[in-house]
Amino acid sequence: MVINVYMIFDFFESKRNEIAAGQLRRPHGILAKRVGNVMNKTNRFIHDFTIQTLKLEDGERVLEIGFGNGKFFNDVFKVAKKLHVSGLECSSQMVKGAKRKNAETVKSGKLDLVCGDSGKMPFKDNTFDKIYCVNVIYFWDLPSIHLKEVLRVLKPGGKFYAGFRAKEFFSLIPLTEYGFNIYDQQDWRTQLELNGLKFFLSSRIIEPEMLIYGKTYRLYSYCVVGQKPIQNKDGV
Repeated sequence: MVINVYMIFDFFESKRNEIAAGQLRRPHGILAKRVGNVMNKTNRFIHDFTIQTLKLEDGERVLEIGFGNGKFFNDVFKVAKKLHVSGLECSSQMVKGAKRKNAETVKSGKLDLVCGDSGKMPFKDNTFDKIYCVNVIYFWDLPSIHLKEVLRVLKPGGKFYAGFRAKEFFSLIPLTEYGFNIYDQQDWRTQLELNGLKFFLSSRIIEPEMLIYGKTYRLYSYCVVGQKPIQNKDGV
């Protein structure tokens, strides 16, 4: 009998990738803090790009879905005055860390952070002017559930901004075999329109060089925007 040692290595490699993918979906346990810090570094560029696309205005009510450890909220408040920002995050450890990191802003009432599921949001109908997420939609196994909730809590005419990386990026990362749902611009536009949001805008940007498994790549990221329709007095 011949034992294929590489099969053993492959098994542990696949388990490592599966664990990493699970941590990206919901950071937890002893790895949570480290995962949050890594995501800050890898998400910084696309987060800034998404915030620029929002074109925030004074006094708006804004929701971020999947804020991680909350490192970037200070950047959001610099863009416009008298904002009220809410955050929804599925990882309880990330929420605790974000509340510590943003304690003064939370205490002031300008920022509220909630642990919960975007498929069942703890917010009233027609609450937000703008909702955004960065590198989150890959983890929505049933996107219609989440998008219908986005539609519900947006004000009429409000907009939803999804920042995400191009399919080409994920073809280079083996861990994306474990629970990632990958989109291009048209795929995501279709999802928006199937769930009651009108397509509004799609922006594309080239990210800085990335070193992946010893090779350098220049890859695209997108911000695709959907808008909640405005009904007239006849409900049309």
